[in-house]
Amino acid sequence: MEKLQEILKKWNEIPPISETGPVSGANSELMCSIRKKRRIQYALLCLTGILPWFLSAVFGMGMKPELVNMFLGFVIPGGGFFAHVSLLGTLAGMAILVAFFTIGRSVIEWYGNIVLMIFLWAGGCLGGLFSGRTPDQWSLVAVAVPAALCFSYFEWKQFRLEKRIMKDRAGREERFDKIVQRVESLPQKEDETYRELDDNALKAARYLFDMTVREKGDFRDYNKTSINSMGAYRYQFSALGYALMLMQCKYTPNFHGYQSKAWRFLIEAYTDPRCCAYWKWEYLGGRLKWNPDPVANENIMLSGWMLPVVNGYGANTGDRRFEKKNAVRFHPFYGENTREYGYSAGELTRLLVDQWRDRKYPGILISCEPHIAFPICNSYGILGGMIYDRDHGTEHGRPVRIFSWEAKCSRRYTMPVEAWRDMKLLQRCWCMNSVKRDEAFTRKREN
Repeated sequence: MEKLQEILKKWNEIPPISETGPVSGANSELMCSIRKKRRIQYALLCLTGILPWFLSAVFGMGMKPELVNMFLGFVIPGGGFFAHVSLLGTLAGMAILVAFFTIGRSVIEWYGNIVLMIFLWAGGCLGGLFSGRTPDQWSLVAVAVPAALCFSYFEWKQFRLEKRIMKDRAGREERFDKIVQRVESLPQKEDETYRELDDNALKAARYLFDMTVREKGDFRDYNKTSINSMGAYRYQFSALGYALMLMQCKYTPNFHGYQSKAWRFLIEAYTDPRCCAYWKWEYLGGRLKWNPDPVANENIMLSGWMLPVVNGYGANTGDRRFEKKNAVRFHPFYGENTREYGYSAGELTRLLVDQWRDRKYPGILISCEPHIAFPICNSYGILGGMIYDRDHGTEHGRPVRIFSWEAKCSRRYTMPVEAWRDMKLLQRCWCMNSVKRDEAFTRKREN
């Protein structure tokens, strides 16, 4: 228990929900800062778009009408067509505006891809080049009215959302405290009374082995879904990996053989192009950069979820094959003899720690899709770091703890603290299940 308390002391300096909270409405310090910057950027964009019209209409500077109308497109997507002040121009502008806030917004929310939104806005600006109409006050009105309506609508929508968030937050806080009290009230059972798998657990174990005792690349019976759904391959492999990890650690510590083979199948499955090839296109569309390496930057929805499975393998089995250089080889391209990216378990761990420590992304959280970060994905990455630290006596978790816990990362997001507290319970569960197994394995290794 002393080792358990030591591990929890290093990682669990998380303030209770009652000590955290939003700074403004449902928004925290970081979110308020980001929204303020975006509003300033949009205001500057509007001023840039209006300036040519102002110089032409007020001071009579001889600027080409097409150029003035194009700049008015900076004010709102489709603005170049709205500046035509015609039925056809208005319909074209409305089509671009609707596409921007429906299709374009969905693409960036699901994939982090900004290319379509840039294309639509730029297309709306170029629409001004097709009008030979001399800009006047009605051109400005035709652009300003839809811009003001859109701005007002989204501000009202944000206000409604913040009210709902605060209501949901209060409910979660109440439920969480009750769950903690219930867990703490449960009697502590001795190992001998529950270490044996019951009939239902055995059925689940048979299913696990049916899905994982396979040759490399055999994905039969796995669900092939969208790469951004919660049923994507990486999440299926993780769910099975966590189950195998806990079963071997808690119930079958001396069972290796095909159970370890099943575990290796899952680790190698993460590197299959069907699981990791998507990232090169998401990174290109979201960051406008080409880097096919699926774990080098961001994408913690893969690297974070797989890290407990990779690090847990060596910790549970004593087999250190994945701790060797280039042992985990990612294949982001289909076909044989294609480019691959190799890492060891330690390198994968340090890769995430370096991104957290260097504050490479806003608010310390590593992004899943470009521009989109989820605390839960980062939580699994931190859990993988805990396993590595426990197994090797390292301190990879220290910089993460210093920069996130002590910097009160939980105050910088809209609703992060519930996910951090969930991670705390997850870590406690893993530590309590692992500490006896770890001590036994240490004794075995010494002998």
